[in-house]
Amino acid sequence: MKPKLSPKNNLALNKVPVNRLLFLIIFFTVGLSVSVFKK
Repeated sequence: MKPKLSPKNNLALNKVPVNRLLFLIIFFTVGLSVSVFKK
């Protein structure tokens, strides 16, 4: 049985700054790959 994510858990995860860091890492990686492909 998999526990369902409750709205409280989703709100708590949204407040965590780690999500912002992860988004920045993904954005930086995508930008880096695009710049490499342009060469």
